[in-house]
Amino acid sequence: MTANLKLFLFYLLFIFSSIFTQCRRNSSETRLAFYFWQTHLDKSNFDDNFLKQQNGQRLYIAVLNIETNAKNEAVPSIETNVDWSILPQSIQIVPVVYIPNHVFERIDKTAIEHFVKNLSHYFLNKIPPSVFFPEIQIDCDWTEKTRVAYFSFLEKLKLQVQKPISATIRLHQIKYRSKTGIPPVDKGALMMYNLNAPNKYSSQNSIFDANECEKYLKGQKRYDLPLDIALPVFSWGLVFRNKQYQGIFNGLSIDESKNLSFLNLNTEGGKNYFQVVQDTVFRGLYLRYGDEIEIEEVNENDLYDAAKLARPMLNNDTTNVVFYHLNSSIIKNLDAHVFQKVLNYLH
Repeated sequence: MTANLKLFLFYLLFIFSSIFTQCRRNSSETRLAFYFWQTHLDKSNFDDNFLKQQNGQRLYIAVLNIETNAKNEAVPSIETNVDWSILPQSIQIVPVVYIPNHVFERIDKTAIEHFVKNLSHYFLNKIPPSVFFPEIQIDCDWTEKTRVAYFSFLEKLKLQVQKPISATIRLHQIKYRSKTGIPPVDKGALMMYNLNAPNKYSSQNSIFDANECEKYLKGQKRYDLPLDIALPVFSWGLVFRNKQYQGIFNGLSIDESKNLSFLNLNTEGGKNYFQVVQDTVFRGLYLRYGDEIEIEEVNENDLYDAAKLARPMLNNDTTNVVFYHLNSSIIKNLDAHVFQKVLNYLH
């Protein structure tokens, strides 16, 4: 076989391979899903009409927040009160357990075993048998230091509950996977938000910044787990006094802030800072004259940028696109069509 023929066959194989890969990508399915991240779920704060109108197919419910007690045992610090009877049967439910990384810095092997048994008991006894959930998701921003303990926990949990397990994957865990490792789970949920610390006075949006996100994903090979994608649709107000962080108002938007008499908008530098013009108490936090409240939001174009950056990482025939998180403000403030547009972009 001549060198030219070999080269021709190589290019032919490359072209067919590219076409096959693209066809698989084009034939993949994207499904709309939402996180629900509040301390109670009932008729007062859950509208299933929105999910039906959007053809939402999954609801990821944060059921437990975990902390350590005085004995360095992992115990629930917050348990969401869920009225399971109002959830539509047409929607798949995925319970989510949030575990701060420091939990795995403190608990030992015996505590991990007790923790797994207690979690298994929760899923068996606190969620009604009529509620089918196809997987359990664990949300933990583990590090190289906690890798062994966290992965041991995941392995034991999967054996105990006999359910598929998914784990949230932060962008630094994509870029530095050789150090943080690949968790022993069935799939991951790539979190395309919370890139920077919100308690720092900065010109960047700590929820989502496309340039910052690209630093983590550019040139990265696909992850060694099937990935779902988690995208942000939330806002918050960060309070600074003399550029020092004082607190946070979750869900505070620019529109709401414009209607607060004790605030004046200052858009210098391209960011949405509101200056406190009179001493007041707002949502339980004392605000002093001169304090600044930085409003961070995610708009429609940000979601498209996030989807564009995430798309090369997709490696699953069916991808759940999970928006964080479902509440009245996203229903009111976001164009109803934006969710399907993002899904179409990822298809």
